Amino acid sequence: MNLNDALGLVMRELMLAQRKHPTWPADPVYQSAIVQEEAGELGKAALQHVQEGHPREKMAVEAAHTAAVAIRFLMEE
Repeated sequence: MNLNDALGLVMRELMLAQRKHPTWPADPVYQSAIVQEEAGELGKAALQHVQEGHPREKMAVEAAHTAAVAIRFLMEE
């Protein structure tokens, strides 16, 4: 995947997340917990890829989710 593809995937996930969850918590501790939860799912997908042969695409999806919520954190919605 090249940079344009990766950024496109993240932007798509960001738009989907904003539609699905239009409100974003005001509390930065809660916001960071959401980012951490998504990063944990990325870690799980990576572990499953290495240890169980799950597809690499699942890691890309979880990385895009993590990036999307990190952007929401940065935007202080």
